[in-house]
Amino acid sequence: MKDLENIDKTFVGVKDIVSSGLCSRNTLFDLMREDPTFPKGKKVGGKPNSPTKWWLQDIIEWLRRAR
Repeated sequence: MKDLENIDKTFVGVKDIVSSGLCSRNTLFDLMREDPTFPKGKKVGGKPNSPTKWWLQDIIEWLRRAR
């Protein structure tokens, strides 16, 4: 992960979240589909199959609320 000083400017993708150990790929997709409180990702690119990314700060705040 990037320097924590810039956490509010860090955009993370599926691989970043999975490699950090927060959850598995399948769990992440389940959360995106089933948990309305999970942060909405942003499509990076103009195509429907473009990757989804999240602001790291949004993921951290969601984790704090989910506990």
